[in-house]
Amino acid sequence: MTYLLRGSEPEIIAGIKAADAENDLPMSARGTRELITKCANLSLASPQLAAAPVDRAAFNESCSALAKSILDRNPSSSRTLAAKLVFTDALTTADYAAAQQSAPYEPWPLGTRLLVLERNAPLSADLLPIAEADIAAAFVSSWGRELLAGIYIRKEPLRPLILKVAETRPPEEQRAFLQMTRKQVRTDG
Repeated sequence: MTYLLRGSEPEIIAGIKAADAENDLPMSARGTRELITKCANLSLASPQLAAAPVDRAAFNESCSALAKSILDRNPSSSRTLAAKLVFTDALTTADYAAAQQSAPYEPWPLGTRLLVLERNAPLSADLLPIAEADIAAAFVSSWGRELLAGIYIRKEPLRPLILKVAETRPPEEQRAFLQMTRKQVRTDG
């Protein structure tokens, strides 16, 4: 199974698109974690997939089948529940809530859920309170504030929600978020 995770990005994408969810799933928990993490990370950030919507759709379809197969074996796999949000075109409140409940504070699932929120902004009214909880959880750590600062800069529809949560945070977290946002604006601008 690890052969799917070796090679250049185009080779990995081609391998995952051709994978069979029934026969190519790793037997170890570590292998499934690495595979689903790679699927989600590539779907969120690959320039090759961003440039070719047809490839992205096929890739997401393969990753979604792999995620379903993993969840059939382990319905509470927090990484898989978070990654599954990446592969779907229609974000549902129930799926998002299930992913959040499985690992509310674990960094990779939390960061992935926040990037899914960014991708799906503006958010539906029923998703807002659930998203607030993730934003509040991200404010606690420096990596979370860094991720939120980037989302705040890139996604105007999420700014009011991020600011609403920021106003409830302790002054040191507010200050750290503001500093991170300024730093990213200077660096990216």
